[in-house]
Amino acid sequence: MNPDFTRRIANHLKGASKLGMFALRDDGRVKWAAVQFDWHSVSGAWDEAVAYHESLLTFGIRSYIERIDTGLDTDEFKVWIFFEEPIDVRRVVSAIRASIAKADLGDHIPSIPGGPEVLGGDAQFAWLPYFGGATTSTFVNRAMRRTGDVKKFVESLRTVSMDEFKKLEMAMLPFTEQMQDQRANFIGSAEGFGEVVRNCPFLKWCDENADEGIPSPLMSALMTNLVRFGAAGNRKLIEIGRRGVGEFNEAAFARRLAAMIGVDAPVTYGAIKLLGWPGTIPAWPESPAGWGIHLDLDLVARTIGALSPHEQANALREHFRLDFNHIPPEKQQPWLDRLHAEIGVSFEDLMMLARSAFDVSEFTGWSLKSVLGAAEGHDFDPEQKGSAMYRWLAGNGGISYLDDAGKCIAAWKDSQMEIGTNADFKAFLYRETGLTFKSPKVSRIVEAFKSEALLHAVRVSQVSWLRTNRAASTIYIHVNASDRKIFRISPDKVVQIDNGANDDRVLLLPSPKMSQFDFRKLSKPEYEKALRDLDETVFQNMACSRENQLLCACWALAYPLLDYAGSKPHLRCEGSSAKGKSRGLELIASTIYGTKQLDKISEAASYAVGAQNPAIFIDQIETGDMTQAFKQFILTAVSGIQKVKRKPGTVSGVISEPVRCINATSGIDNLQLPELINRTFHVEFDSQKYGKPLYIATDIDQAILKIRSAAISAHLQLISKVLRRLNANESQIWHAKINADHQNHNTIRLNEYYALMALIAEEFVPVIDPRRDVKQLVDAWIDYQNEYGTITAVQSNQLVAIVESIFDEADKQKISSKPPKWQYDIPCDGRTLHGNANKLLQAFTKASTRHRLKLDYRSENTLSRRLKDAAPLMAKAGFVLTAVKDGHLKHDVFTITRHDLTTSTSVSAKPRGKK
Repeated sequence: MNPDFTRRIANHLKGASKLGMFALRDDGRVKWAAVQFDWHSVSGAWDEAVAYHESLLTFGIRSYIERIDTGLDTDEFKVWIFFEEPIDVRRVVSAIRASIAKADLGDHIPSIPGGPEVLGGDAQFAWLPYFGGATTSTFVNRAMRRTGDVKKFVESLRTVSMDEFKKLEMAMLPFTEQMQDQRANFIGSAEGFGEVVRNCPFLKWCDENADEGIPSPLMSALMTNLVRFGAAGNRKLIEIGRRGVGEFNEAAFARRLAAMIGVDAPVTYGAIKLLGWPGTIPAWPESPAGWGIHLDLDLVARTIGALSPHEQANALREHFRLDFNHIPPEKQQPWLDRLHAEIGVSFEDLMMLARSAFDVSEFTGWSLKSVLGAAEGHDFDPEQKGSAMYRWLAGNGGISYLDDAGKCIAAWKDSQMEIGTNADFKAFLYRETGLTFKSPKVSRIVEAFKSEALLHAVRVSQVSWLRTNRAASTIYIHVNASDRKIFRISPDKVVQIDNGANDDRVLLLPSPKMSQFDFRKLSKPEYEKALRDLDETVFQNMACSRENQLLCACWALAYPLLDYAGSKPHLRCEGSSAKGKSRGLELIASTIYGTKQLDKISEAASYAVGAQNPAIFIDQIETGDMTQAFKQFILTAVSGIQKVKRKPGTVSGVISEPVRCINATSGIDNLQLPELINRTFHVEFDSQKYGKPLYIATDIDQAILKIRSAAISAHLQLISKVLRRLNANESQIWHAKINADHQNHNTIRLNEYYALMALIAEEFVPVIDPRRDVKQLVDAWIDYQNEYGTITAVQSNQLVAIVESIFDEADKQKISSKPPKWQYDIPCDGRTLHGNANKLLQAFTKASTRHRLKLDYRSENTLSRRLKDAAPLMAKAGFVLTAVKDGHLKHDVFTITRHDLTTSTSVSAKPRGKK
């Protein structure tokens, strides 16, 4: 640390000088927040600070109270909250504002991040406690006494974890939604900004006094109002800020504006008056932003009243179409009464015009309960209410779609619900409106809502968590970001877009298994640190060789790119009991999903899980557990083919059920299944050989949760970089290298995925292990899998096992020709087995029964073909097979020769790792 800075900190703690700090980082996150209590007597501000401090404690949030001696008759108090890791300022503001509402602090308007005298959002600057001079600031205990030793107190400060903060957010959700509803009507448009400029006395005062500099609290209040008017409002704010005395940093100012959008309600005239504005509070509107939707009703009444009857009808129709919905709901009925009394238009005609105006509104920013309440006030029948419900859905980012089974689904925020009497839709309806299906009218509302949804539904096939547009080198994924948005990843960037309601018309379902995370746009140093943390916390704790750790890493990191590879290898974690194989699966699953998520699922359920989640991890599955149905599922996932089944409600219609996931299993057995051998990455786990000496699983689990948001954010950036390589055809270059250097290796079916993993390694490995050569790493992967696969294939081949059993019998009987005790109608001298396919089939069938071996071939033609196919594999086991056509019978005559009696399939099934 800089010696001068160290000295300044020491002087600050001694009270010889004071220091301050900015809260808002460049990425829009904060590590602390403070709520200020002032403008009261000492006892009033103190009581409110203590009440708020205690209110936070009930939600598990630890805070600290600072007393500021202003030198005046009153003191001020701040309640400080420190976060374990930086959190998006908008989330902090939203949760804290709701917690203040929950604490019921009366009319007091405290300063918080994003509000007046901002500590962490707008002004971003605050003096730190423990400074001296004319003004003294210090932390105090409940008795308002200064804390003891400063250093010990600072070291004892407890931070709020992300999990604790999320619990506060969830507890505050009803209050957050309530405040959002309250401020929805204050959001204006660029056109409305002109009304603010013409009418707002506070803005006029700021314009007149800008050259002298607007005090920070008043400037922040103005920002909360004008930020709602987009570019026009922002230009005015920058103009006023630039005219002020002192240096003006436009970039920092813009960041402050961006942090405020959608966070704070506009500061009212009453609060602005308390902040020191010398003007007069207008009777209406409540805040400066309210002028954007303000209507001079006296002028409207006079103008319409002066028109002819024909002109009146047109003017009223235009008024209701353009202006009526901007009148606050509580003022709409009195306004209708006034028009009826002053202009003489019948009340029925006015109601018809009002209903028409209400009918065409988009309800953006409304709550569904408000929509139905307004519809009730306009005497809507149930069908009209259902129609209004659908327009509310469409106006707030929702869509409706038809799935493959013909079900009409409403997609809104993070919910996908079939519209009808099912439990999910009932819960949604009750949560948003308080309505239940007990009333017949509710059923009519829902039927009308469903009819509108069907009319506007998008037909979507195979809705999943992933969609790939290879032509545009773009992928879309839904991995449960905390803001419910989906990710569009292209070769140059990662952006978040609304799900369904986006220009690309992409609708995705979130992975049900995946826990939420907070997406962050990382700088290069943050990106590289996140990747190193991921490697050190997850992959380096897997009890396997370093090459296999990196194989598992690149295999797992490739999951968003599933559509760029044909076969997706099955990962098999093997090892003796308690050697770390299950833990290896847990580490990968915890990184992707946030929890361990190891499964024991049925074959039927596996297709549903595989369609909705990026990965399936199945623990402790052995050869005996591999039913034909389960093998078929793994083959379906590996090959990328789709399961086809009958479409419900039809006789001949079918729908496909895609498996969009990578899959992995763990177990003791080497899965000697011919169908999977060449489609599997085998990884040997041995905690005694590869495990770390000090390994506490719970500590690692906590560390994974701590780094997970940054790790996933870095992973998405890495995928964008890989897409850039794919766009430059670097995958084909790797594919050609692998084909040239590893001809006819056992896992040749997986070359496309090897190439994909190589591209990931080129982005990942230089960050975490700069000295390692990626080409040598890929060669080591293929060599290891080739050796492992060869041994597994030899051991699992039925024909090799049966031929060896016949030769072993010949050795035991020590025969040179057919003896009396020989059981087979075919000669064998311990070195050579000779006969046509028919004779071999009889001998093999008898040997399989005698030695309890499996033989799936029941015809001589099938056996003849399989013997020829197996010739290369039998050669690796020490058996050379030749086939010669019998010219007279035109049948194949086979000779199987054992060249080396020491060669057998009992060689070690555990290949040595390459150093």
